[in-house]
Amino acid sequence: MKNRNRPALKKRAQELHEAAGVPLGPCTFQEVQIFEDHLNIQIVVFSADNLNQVTYKGKERPLRINLWHHDNHYDVIKSVKGFFGSNYYCENCEKPYSSCESHRCPKACYICLRMSCPPGQPQRCKDCDRLCVSESCYQAHKTVTGKKEKSLCDKIYQCRMCCKVIKRNECRQELHRCGTTKSCENFCAWLFTPEHKGFTAIAHNMKGFDGQFIMAWILKQGMTPDVIPNGGLIMSILHPSLKIRIIDSLNFLPMPLSKIPDCFGFKELRKGYFPHLFNIKQNQNYEGAFPEARFYSPDSMGPAVREKFLIWYEDQKNKTFNFQEEMVIYCRSDVDILRRCCLEFRGQFQEITQVDPFQYVTIASACMAVFRSLHVTPNTIAMVPIHGYVNDIRYSPDSIRWLDFVSHNENIVILHALNGTGEKKFMEFL
Repeated sequence: MKNRNRPALKKRAQELHEAAGVPLGPCTFQEVQIFEDHLNIQIVVFSADNLNQVTYKGKERPLRINLWHHDNHYDVIKSVKGFFGSNYYCENCEKPYSSCESHRCPKACYICLRMSCPPGQPQRCKDCDRLCVSESCYQAHKTVTGKKEKSLCDKIYQCRMCCKVIKRNECRQELHRCGTTKSCENFCAWLFTPEHKGFTAIAHNMKGFDGQFIMAWILKQGMTPDVIPNGGLIMSILHPSLKIRIIDSLNFLPMPLSKIPDCFGFKELRKGYFPHLFNIKQNQNYEGAFPEARFYSPDSMGPAVREKFLIWYEDQKNKTFNFQEEMVIYCRSDVDILRRCCLEFRGQFQEITQVDPFQYVTIASACMAVFRSLHVTPNTIAMVPIHGYVNDIRYSPDSIRWLDFVSHNENIVILHALNGTGEKKFMEFL
């Protein structure tokens, strides 16, 4: 009605107001409902003041009109999908979405995604392993749709063990492993078992990273681990019942894992390079050309390391890169480097000092143990008992002072916890 160059539209709007009995002027949702009843349509209003969310939705009717309310004016939305820039729009949930298999409408069938899916004889699909509710549901989920000519069965599958529905473009059916998103839970469930009772586990930089997740897992099991903290860092974790210790190799070998092999002469061990910035959900099953050098973060490397990396990358960039295979190789290499170098360090330390360094938490505590066992002259340092030289520490300092005061004034000897033979019991009162 604002556009003076379109008098026909203005005239029809005035006629609609007169026919519906609505005065000319601004319209609230109350007037919108009157127009709905007069035209026998459903009006849905999206408001710019509410992040383009639905602020009014009339009762369902055969014809639906979508309006956008902004700047005190209503504009018609010819295409809700175009309005939101999405491939699909669900009028039940009032939500846009990009793919059918990623949207779950409570009113739609979970298998074929149809709004009306009559129940019947259930039938399991041998290709996607999903249980269809009827023959028509089975046929519908097999129907090819879209430009890529793929059915829902071609796009998704279900694991019968974990009941998880998975997109095929994210993880192929033959590569799926149940619980792969719960690596910490699976690792802790494997480590903290009776067969590992009394073991010592070693992780590099455990205090600043892995230890947080491990301690959280133990706490979730309803147990309180014995922890040696250093501020916000976790130096050591001890499982309360299995007595499994977890310590940090960085406290003994304070250097990056990539530099440890050179310290022990392992020329054949190399940490290698991995494109950590390429490690995102969409690339988990990537196989193709080598990722660009920027995914390896070369700018964060030192000059010498960066030069070696660029030489290595020039030799590798024309090869095929399989993400899953490279990740397994990289992780196994890390574990092998840490295992062999820690055993070598432990062997050399024991050979020289006869002390096992991994019985302690840091290299400093291990060196103190060496000093105490090998270099302290006998009878030079007192071994003070844990509770001091007093057998019984359960006494009141104020009572001792008072007894000394009475003893001095009365010129008598009073036995108490800190003199003579200590306190005396008098019948059942002490």
